[in-house]
Amino acid sequence: MSLTAITQKITTIGEAEQHFNLVQTVAPDFFTEWQVDLPELTETEKTELDRIRARYRYHRAQGYSALRCNGVQSH
Repeated sequence: MSLTAITQKITTIGEAEQHFNLVQTVAPDFFTEWQVDLPELTETEKTELDRIRARYRYHRAQGYSALRCNGVQSH
């Protein structure tokens, strides 16, 4: 049997969604463990998260692979 690294088989978020039958959610209570006894985010943190969210959506819309890091190169 031949083994293939998952990053060679699945290279985009879209492929991962299709292969694993994933569906994006914006439900605020999806990860309840992240909401219990946590400090409020500062306005700076909220702004930074909005910026990251916008960049993610832009890259996803352009078809860029979100599964690869800039510092990791495939051979």
